[in-house]
Amino acid sequence: MKIAKLLIPGRFENAFAYMGRLITVTEDRAMQIYNLESIANFIETKYSVTLPTPTYMFSRNDWFSSPQFKTLMQNEAIAKDLYAAFDRFPQPFLDWTEISHLDSKISRPELQKPLAINDTAILDMSVYNNRIYIGTTDSLLHLDVEIPQGATAKVQEPQKRLEVGCVNIAVKYGAANASCGSDGLFTLINDFSWRPEVVRRTEHIESGSLRTGWLDYGFVNYPALNEPYLFKFQSEKARQNSNLERESRVLTEVNLDAESFTDYLPGNVKESDFVDNTQYSYNSNNSFFVRTNAGKFYSYKIKKSRDASTSILPNSIPEKSISRIVSVNPTKVGPVIETSNRIVILSNETGQLEVLHDGRAIAIKTFPQSKRFQHLVAITIDEGVLLVSLFDEAAFTTPNGANGFSNNSHQYADLRF
Repeated sequence: MKIAKLLIPGRFENAFAYMGRLITVTEDRAMQIYNLESIANFIETKYSVTLPTPTYMFSRNDWFSSPQFKTLMQNEAIAKDLYAAFDRFPQPFLDWTEISHLDSKISRPELQKPLAINDTAILDMSVYNNRIYIGTTDSLLHLDVEIPQGATAKVQEPQKRLEVGCVNIAVKYGAANASCGSDGLFTLINDFSWRPEVVRRTEHIESGSLRTGWLDYGFVNYPALNEPYLFKFQSEKARQNSNLERESRVLTEVNLDAESFTDYLPGNVKESDFVDNTQYSYNSNNSFFVRTNAGKFYSYKIKKSRDASTSILPNSIPEKSISRIVSVNPTKVGPVIETSNRIVILSNETGQLEVLHDGRAIAIKTFPQSKRFQHLVAITIDEGVLLVSLFDEAAFTTPNGANGFSNNSHQYADLRF
């Protein structure tokens, strides 16, 4: 796997890549927005031997999936030259200040704006449909942002949405899930009025929540890291006005009859066994991950049949021994796993672990719903924001391309306690 890292030095609390920008919040409560396209272009002028790596890795991840790129990679000579360009990118990372001082304009953020947020700490941040959601120790807020093409971004003043601390924010289908610990799970329904006839409202869904994970027909709530519960929802066709996320549906109602997600696991695993023997569990839209107390890590595929029933199937990924998990975040090339002392990625193609950062993180963000940043990881550390971009060449060298496990060389993992 080819890995390129760019450090934006500073004292930050969180960072999020969105529409060609890196949106950050500093420790002194200022919002700083960086233009990643301009940064990538500037790197290429100073490190021309790395062309076209900076643009692909830090600005246009979507080009990796284009038919033109796939055709080019079939040419062995072109592929070899591209891999060499990746290898010439500065290692272990490029410190942005090493070259940004050469241009006074590029060295400054595109926008720097003080924020009227006096809460103790910022715990999470997400950006969706030009709205920045911020969860703090005391509240949930949002700020609307304008990111025009070829012009400077603008940010509105914060609006308070909840008066309780918010540890995790998950936004999709025109709705925002705010996980507020022992204060529960709140869902902001029809938050962008994509269905004008549906009341825009906030509902208290559950009494406890550390985070949620979206599916295409519901979401999984985690009142504890080893207790996943499925909530299904009703949706209607989204009106396209101001729908920058290209969502086809908008959530209009949540079914409050939760189902234990462990009921769908293979092997008739009892819920009590799962809770007693699982240290961490997590879902993305189509995958479910489990780390047992014995240190084993498993991955499952989530499938929904035509009759709306759910099944969770073992994924053809080798059993892994991983230290205690703090978080899991999906990317196009595999899940990014945060442990107590390092951050690694598990390749979808090879099943191998690669170290992204040795040490702890303040915050980690990936962007599976993004058009441009599905290969990017934003890791906020004491030194700044470490942008880690990932290109798995195995996707272009393994049989059947998109699935490196197609050779059946790995055994199916089963959840055994």
